[in-house]
Amino acid sequence: MDVFQIVKVRNRLQIATGVGIFFLLLVHTAEAQPLKNGKTELAPFAGFVSTASFDEQVLQLNNQPKDVIIEINAPLQFRKRGKTYLIFYALPNGNTIEWTKGKKITAGDDWHFDIQHIAAQTRFIRSADMRNNYVAIYLMTQQKSWPAWKKTYPDANRIIHQIVDSISSIFQSYHPHIILNGHSGGGSFIFGYLDAVETIPSSIDRIAFLDSDYGYETERHQKKLADWLQQSRKKILLSLRITIVLLSIMENHW
Repeated sequence: MDVFQIVKVRNRLQIATGVGIFFLLLVHTAEAQPLKNGKTELAPFAGFVSTASFDEQVLQLNNQPKDVIIEINAPLQFRKRGKTYLIFYALPNGNTIEWTKGKKITAGDDWHFDIQHIAAQTRFIRSADMRNNYVAIYLMTQQKSWPAWKKTYPDANRIIHQIVDSISSIFQSYHPHIILNGHSGGGSFIFGYLDAVETIPSSIDRIAFLDSDYGYETERHQKKLADWLQQSRKKILLSLRITIVLLSIMENHW
C-alpha cells in the first residue's frame, strides 16, 4: 500500500480543498487557538537586516551554496515561551523570490507577483497567532528549477541537507520545529532532503507538497515517511493538488 494511502487510513494525512491560506494548513492545526500576546524579546540575528515595515528582519544569501539563492524572513521580536516554526519553502519552477513573496499589483507589473503572496500569508499568520514565532525561508536556484539544479550537481542531496541544517542552526536557541514545503518543482527539494537522510529527524514536524509530490517513489520514500509519521501523532504529511486562491483577508499584509 502506498504511503499516502497508509497515512490516510490512519487518519494522519490532512487533505484540504478550497484552500485560501496555505500557511494555515502548515502550522495551524487543532493546537492553534485564539491567543493572547506573550512576552517577547528583541532577537537580532547576525547578518540580518531590519526592514522598514512589518517588524521583520531579513537575511539574503546568494550562491551559498552552489547556484542557490536563499532569503530568510524572521520577526524582529521572538516570543520566548512560544514555539518557533521554520518554514522551508522551495519555490516552484520558473519563479523568483520576489514574485513568490508577491505585492499589490500596479499597471505593468509581471503577473507572477499576483499568484502566491507568501509574504502576506506569513504576516497574516504572525498577526493571527500571538504566541508562536514563524520564520519563512525562500529557496530558489539560479536555474529557477530545483529538478534542473539537482541534475547539475551530483552532490545535490547532500547540499540540500546542509542547507536545512545550517539554517536551522541559526535559530537553535529557540529549539525550532521544521516544516518542509515545496510547490511544483520545489517538491524536488523535499525529496532531495528525504534521500539525504537515513531517518527523518524528529525536528521535522510537517512535510507539505503543494502540487509537487510527483517525485515520490514508493521503494525509496514509503517506509521512511511512514516511520517518521509513527514518531508522534503530531507529525503531519500534507499533499495538496489544487490551485491556491488568495483571500481578501490578506489585503492588510502586503
